[in-house]
Amino acid sequence: IYSSPDSLTDYQPLPTLKMNELFQNVNIYEHVKIPDGYVNIRETEREIVALDFEKFINTKYLNLVTNIDHEEWKTLIQYAKISNKLSQLRTFVTQMKNEAIQHETTRIKDKFDFQYGQQRDAIVAKIVDLQTSGIGDPIELNTLRTQLHAVSDQTKIEQLEYIKYVNLNLHRTHQY
Repeated sequence: IYSSPDSLTDYQPLPTLKMNELFQNVNIYEHVKIPDGYVNIRETEREIVALDFEKFINTKYLNLVTNIDHEEWKTLIQYAKISNKLSQLRTFVTQMKNEAIQHETTRIKDKFDFQYGQQRDAIVAKIVDLQTSGIGDPIELNTLRTQLHAVSDQTKIEQLEYIKYVNLNLHRTHQY
C-alpha cells in the first residue's frame, strides 16, 4: 500500500514501479493454438496431445488405436458428435475391431496344433497324386480313402475345438 502524496502536481515524491521488476519472476504461458481439424484428446501441464481426426479415421495401424485410453475415446466421440462425423467414427471403429479380430484369430491359429487336419491334407495330396499320375493302384487308393474317412471325423472334432479355443481367446479383442 502506497501512502497518499501530499501534492498531486509534484511527481518526485510519488512511488514508481519498474516494469522489469514486476514481471521478473512471473512466467507467462502462451495460449497454444491447435491447428484446425486436430482434436485435443489429452492435456497436462507439460504436454498437449492432439491428433488429426481425418488422418486418425484413415489410419490402418492397429497399434496406434490401442494406445488411446477410455477418456480419450470419450473426447473423440464428443468431437465426432459435434462435427457431425459420428458415422465415420463408427465405421472406423468397426473396421478396426474386425481387423483386430482377424489378426488375433490368425495369431491363435498359429498357436493351435492341427494334427488331424495335417494328416487329412497329406492323405488328400497322396490321393490326388495317385489319380493324376495315371498309375493309381486301386488297392492303395481304397486304403487312402479309408484312412481319409477315419481321419475326417477327428478333423471335424479338431475344428470344433479350434472354434471354441478361438472364442475363448478373443476376449482381449472385444475390449475395443
